[in-house]
Amino acid sequence: MASMWTERLKEKIEETFGCEFELFIEFTCLISWYREARIGWHSDDNRLYLKQRDFSVRLYSFLCVVLELSFYWRTSNVAPSAGNVIMYTADDGDIHSVDEITDGKRLTLEMWS
Repeated sequence: MASMWTERLKEKIEETFGCEFELFIEFTCLISWYREARIGWHSDDNRLYLKQRDFSVRLYSFLCVVLELSFYWRTSNVAPSAGNVIMYTADDGDIHSVDEITDGKRLTLEMWS
């Protein structure tokens, strides 16, 4: 089932960013975020060993309810709901942060290509 989701998301990235048949999936994981989890300002290629990342995809809470979440970019904020997908470049053009989870948990499917 995971391969079906990742392949569909990869195709959507290629379509959205105009790079059909050019991407490979570098890493995919399912992450459960609990109370007090947070991430400060960063890009998703912020280490030398991550520089091969071109795009990031986050599928929010496809198995559970989002209880509290704020995802920030320098120029906008996103409060996704269950089933929403966020796609963005992994470089320093899309530096972002995630507020502290103050209640409950959230589940995300993360993918980098």
